[in-house]
Amino acid sequence: MGAELDRLILKKLGIRWEKLSGHHSSINDLDSNVIDYFKDKAIQNKTLNQRQVDVDNETLLKNLRLYNGKELSFAALLLFGKDPEDWVYNSFVKICEVSDIGTILRCDKISGSIIIQLEETLKILYKKYLKDSDNLVSKNVMREIIMNALMHKAYDALEPIQISVYKNKVTVYNPSLHNGEITNENIFNPHPTIPHNPRIANTFNKCGLATLWGLGIERIKEESYKSGKPLPKFRINENSFLVRCNYDIEYLKGIKKHFANRDLSKEDILRLVLECPSISDDDIKMILHKRGNRNEN
Repeated sequence: MGAELDRLILKKLGIRWEKLSGHHSSINDLDSNVIDYFKDKAIQNKTLNQRQVDVDNETLLKNLRLYNGKELSFAALLLFGKDPEDWVYNSFVKICEVSDIGTILRCDKISGSIIIQLEETLKILYKKYLKDSDNLVSKNVMREIIMNALMHKAYDALEPIQISVYKNKVTVYNPSLHNGEITNENIFNPHPTIPHNPRIANTFNKCGLATLWGLGIERIKEESYKSGKPLPKFRINENSFLVRCNYDIEYLKGIKKHFANRDLSKEDILRLVLECPSISDDDIKMILHKRGNRNEN
């Protein structure tokens, strides 16, 4: 109730939570190595020029609108802080392997700057949990999902981003707020995008990690089709965002089973190809052959 009341008050005042300041925070609370990483990425990705990065750290953060008066904003402390958890509780990513019956088998916690969390999470996820990548979700798709979670998370919810790795799927849970314009039905259609944390999103954009706002879903679609993997499934609630990525082999088996024992219309065949881009010509021929045999009988 406390967080909801705070959000209501801030909304009435027209203030974003990320702009609130960490009391008594200063430039000494920031990690200069992360700031240098940001500058290198910005130059490498040509999102900032040399003149824009050849400034002292305080000027850089002011140019990124990450100060609130004389104190650093929560956005600054999350993006560049030596230890963001000193300022924002549970501002980390948690990866867990989960058994079929829901038992947690092992976990990893990725802390520190949320800019660094992106690459560290991907590194640990694919090195320890998703080794057999041929059967799994595309790494580029997962990068986009995790990056969007880090940028748009409701950090005042005080919950970590949770990645659960099952035998046949990966889910990414993100506590986030939505105004109802994005739904489970229209998520893959063009829709207005209003970042929950515009300063955090802008900083990800300025260092070249994120594209223009609103293109994340398009990139997920494009990368899914490129890799021949099924599109992720989204479950959007008022206070959370859950993404489920089915493993390709398991998904294909389910699709085959679903379609193999029924008469297929042209619409069914189109749906089959759209929902599982990796399905082979032989798989389609096999299903159509069964359909033909049933029709003959």
